[in-house]
Amino acid sequence: MGEGRMAWLYDALFGPILHRVQRKVVEMVKKHGCRNILDMGCGTGMQCSLLRKNGLDVAGIDINPYMLFRARKKGLECVRGDIAHLSFPSSTFDCALLSFVFHLNDMASIRKIADEARRVVREGGGIIIADYGAPRGRKGRMLSRFVKMVERMAAEEHHRNYKRYEGRGYMEGIIEEFNLPVVERAAFYHGNIEVVMLRNV
Repeated sequence: MGEGRMAWLYDALFGPILHRVQRKVVEMVKKHGCRNILDMGCGTGMQCSLLRKNGLDVAGIDINPYMLFRARKKGLECVRGDIAHLSFPSSTFDCALLSFVFHLNDMASIRKIADEARRVVREGGGIIIADYGAPRGRKGRMLSRFVKMVERMAAEEHHRNYKRYEGRGYMEGIIEEFNLPVVERAAFYHGNIEVVMLRNV
């Protein structure tokens, strides 16, 4: 909850960094014919807002009231809830989106969140994950120092979960957990951020 009190700064701090990543998510969603999307862990609604501007039907859910306050100020349809225990019926959405969710959760929560994403997305639909990736090359390793610095400033449990995420191979560990076919993937900032689309089967 404490981290969420900085929600008013989130868009200004991270918006410029994440804009390219968020544009790629929109491109993937449109390319693969997803019309209604659930943004699981929508935060301040930056991605939801961009999807809606592109004519897509999007709902957001987040547990943090400070983040949701910012999202609702943008006129977005966002509800408060736990993404590990969704109230939506099965096969409701064409696509579920999880942006920077997995690196801050423990393994038990990761498994529950993955199960819920698979449940609420129709067969043949997409699950898009945007999160930290393994740095590539010298420039990637230099940029990863900045990531690690940011993560060290997070709450103790958050940082501990990030270290576990890193130890499991970053995005590769999450792909393995889902055990679904990879449809498309893209890397940004010399591998430090990745976007992966999985096909729900």
